[in-house]
Amino acid sequence: MTPPTKAVKRATRSPLTSMDDDDDEALELQVGGNVGLSVATVANIVRSEIQRGIAPVEQQLATLQSAFGDRLGQLESSVSAQGSRIQKLEQVMASADGTPRSNASDHSAKIEKQISDLFAQMELLREPPVAIQHDYTRTMVVGGLQGLTSLQQATLWLSKTLNSLSGPSHVGTYMKSKVFQGLMFAKFKSTTDRDIAVALLRSAELTEAGNRVWATQDLPLEKRTRKTFLLGLKWQLGEWGFMKREIEIDDDYSQLKVGSSVVLTLSIVGTHMQCNWVDTWAQWEDLQTSEELKQLLARASNSLQKMGGAKGRGKSKSGVAEVQQALLFYCMLIMCNMSKEFRPLAGSRTIRVLIMQFFEINFNKNSQTIFSIWKMWLSHPQWKSMPLPVVLLTSKSHGRMIIFSFFSDVVVIAKLLLNAHVFPNKFGRSFERTSDFTSYLRGIFSTDSAWEQTSHSSFADILPFSLEELQAVLKRMKNQRGADDGGLVVEMFKFGGRDLHQCLLQIFNNMLASGRLESSWQHSLFKMLPKPGDSSMVANWRPIAVLKITYKIFSKLVHTRIQDLLEREQSWDQMGFRSLLGVDHALAVLDTVLSKAVEWNFDVWCASLDLKKAFDRIEFKPLFEALRCQGLPDCYISLLQTLYRSQSGSVKKGSPFDVERGVKQGDVMSPALFNAGLEHAFRQWKQRLMEHGLDVGAVERLTNIRYADDIMIYAKSWQELVYMIECLVQELGKIGLHLNASKSRIITTAHIDGPMYINVSDDMVEVLTAGDVHKYLRRHISADPRCRSQTELKHRFQVGWAKFRKHRHILTNKHVSIALRLKFFDTVLTPTVLFGLHVLPLTLSQIHTLDALQRRMLRSVVGWVRVANEDWHNTMSRMKHRLTAALHIHPVDTWSRQLARRQYNFAFQMLRIPNWAAAVVKWCPESNWQANFALQLHRRPGRPLTKWDDRLRSFAACNFPAVNTWTDIAETANWPPAASQYVQSFTNV
Repeated sequence: MTPPTKAVKRATRSPLTSMDDDDDEALELQVGGNVGLSVATVANIVRSEIQRGIAPVEQQLATLQSAFGDRLGQLESSVSAQGSRIQKLEQVMASADGTPRSNASDHSAKIEKQISDLFAQMELLREPPVAIQHDYTRTMVVGGLQGLTSLQQATLWLSKTLNSLSGPSHVGTYMKSKVFQGLMFAKFKSTTDRDIAVALLRSAELTEAGNRVWATQDLPLEKRTRKTFLLGLKWQLGEWGFMKREIEIDDDYSQLKVGSSVVLTLSIVGTHMQCNWVDTWAQWEDLQTSEELKQLLARASNSLQKMGGAKGRGKSKSGVAEVQQALLFYCMLIMCNMSKEFRPLAGSRTIRVLIMQFFEINFNKNSQTIFSIWKMWLSHPQWKSMPLPVVLLTSKSHGRMIIFSFFSDVVVIAKLLLNAHVFPNKFGRSFERTSDFTSYLRGIFSTDSAWEQTSHSSFADILPFSLEELQAVLKRMKNQRGADDGGLVVEMFKFGGRDLHQCLLQIFNNMLASGRLESSWQHSLFKMLPKPGDSSMVANWRPIAVLKITYKIFSKLVHTRIQDLLEREQSWDQMGFRSLLGVDHALAVLDTVLSKAVEWNFDVWCASLDLKKAFDRIEFKPLFEALRCQGLPDCYISLLQTLYRSQSGSVKKGSPFDVERGVKQGDVMSPALFNAGLEHAFRQWKQRLMEHGLDVGAVERLTNIRYADDIMIYAKSWQELVYMIECLVQELGKIGLHLNASKSRIITTAHIDGPMYINVSDDMVEVLTAGDVHKYLRRHISADPRCRSQTELKHRFQVGWAKFRKHRHILTNKHVSIALRLKFFDTVLTPTVLFGLHVLPLTLSQIHTLDALQRRMLRSVVGWVRVANEDWHNTMSRMKHRLTAALHIHPVDTWSRQLARRQYNFAFQMLRIPNWAAAVVKWCPESNWQANFALQLHRRPGRPLTKWDDRLRSFAACNFPAVNTWTDIAETANWPPAASQYVQSFTNV
């Protein structure tokens, strides 16, 4: 079949240029018609284009080679001329009386020195430039850039900032983490430039996206170890009663002074650190045998164990050259693994040109920085022989350097030749998402721990489902949901009639009786949903299982029967996916604990922990063991094991893979099963704790609050917190879950001087300091408890305006009735802005600001109409009447009144069942201080910190003077009728 004329004409364009959709389709038609002919044609075109692109480079190299030869010739001629002069001088001196004059001797010495210098220059020109001196002395560390999403953005920000401050420019940047976490390393030409840049950034007191930007010098590993040890020792001595201002550390971090006396000198021998104490301190037995000092020494020893590798010792140009050769070798291996159609397009010359393009486009020709990152990436031999799709996936998941950047043009052509589909992402680059997602999910769901069905009971013992159960389940299932891979939707079964329900019920009961389930249920089609962040990284996508509608109905029937049993086994700590508990309770606990810690002047340490793909990584064996320990009958365990045995999954148009662990996100039973497995791990963890956590007068100590896999740990000191987290990491590892330290943060009411990281299970977890913000359960948590209201209210305003801009085409559309638009506003915007604010301490001015924001948005919904030459006061008065008239059509209550109702209802609902929120609100730290602290507590002087329930307390004191606290009256029948009175007086309290 002859390709169409138009397609042949478009195929003559350069394959290295971007193609629009029409060109792609035409080229696909051409390839589909005659694969051999199109491949040869495109290969010839690519060769000609590559040769044309390389010609200027070869010409430039020839020019440089010619200039180098000329320079070398000039040096050699100069050397020969100097040599002839020396010979003449020696002849003259030999013919003299044997007593050379002093000026002749000086002249000869100068000539000999010049000759030696010239020879040295020639040797330097002949030898390749090799620099083995470490460059950490010229490196600066910049932190607090969590608002930026990539190293490129951070590099651009640093360049602009230094330029605006008239500071020195850096020569390259890099990062040491797999993904950008707000920490960047910048190199400078000299130590002086580095120190100037650090001083400028510190004095400027910059902020980025609400985070305080800090800068410091990068230190070698030995010096970093000494610094960490001495700072930790200084902190501990301060905790023991020493005045911190009397404790000094020298600039080299090798000596510790207390007052004017040096009490400790550090020295590092090999991979061990020696502490040379003065006699009096060496004889201080309590210090020398303390657990705190042992922990500091152990961490220092662990850090020094890394001295054998390259970590912490900078980079060298020789290492860059080695990695460059490794990269070219790796590219050749990739070329060998390519298909025949792709192989002619990727010669070594093409690879070199594309690497040059990569540096020019993405990293400003800073090859040293980029290759140093590749050294770590190429250190794993098993990665060198990966096929091309796996290379693309691995490089994206590392987030440091995208090999696809310099292979993109060639890959596009190759995939078109192979008739493969390529999807562009929002950054304009392309990657094969199907293969990426398949490889990514295969890695997530694979495990080394095999499991067998341990329940010897058959699920035939389960009582058959009744028609009433089925109809009740169908009634509770939501309409207008997506179809499964067979095109079925739930409405077909809900409104199919009694006969269909009887038939479906018989099928389900036959499965229970026979012990054999539908085979198609064992395969799940995964739909990938993007998460916030860089969508080009596969890790920023969430897999959701598109399950069969029949499986969803069957699963909901089973869940209805086991739900109450599993719910009873859950502790107070878990607030996710449970009735009468939710996000508000978890936020109320955190806010109350922080405010009371500030009020009563005691330190509290909280850790917000994130788990890596928790729902997808939980192991089956410990999960079913947890269900058995929590009393689930063996017949239901056998049924669940059958449902999860021999599973497989796939992405649309992708190859299947085995699912060997994880619960199905999209299955109604998944939250209950996950909570059961997590509860089992936390029970084992609590058995290892003694006096850890806070005694708030409840049946047990407050140690953690969980909302599904979002965990908050509560402790009284950082040492206690570290022990609790390390024990928890061990217990979570037994069920297949792992800590994500990069997204975990530590919050404390203690005073922190500067940036601080705490080593937890060989991972560094950041401690929030002044200006830092952490997102917990959709709330922005400030490092300073006194600023938590301003921080979260600002975040709510930003989220509200973002939601308004997203739906502006509906809210301001005058072709839609004003009643529908106002209803849409109250349904969509109000919950977004008011989320969690009823458990946030707000001042009266902040509440008025909330109402002002609502009026401003409503004016935009109603529509502005300006009259020429009209006074602004008259315009606002007319807009007020216009808005009032619109609200008569569809009333929208003010946000302050809605906030008051939410707070009042939450207070009543919170006290209905025992939970941590109610216990913490009733807790008075002064009454049971002996259970938590060694010293008696005293209230901090001045006005106490505002708490979220202050208005409830004032309302109860004014209207129910006979009771002590608002919690006492809220538990009586007098509380619900007073709701309207509380709303009326909300802004007056």
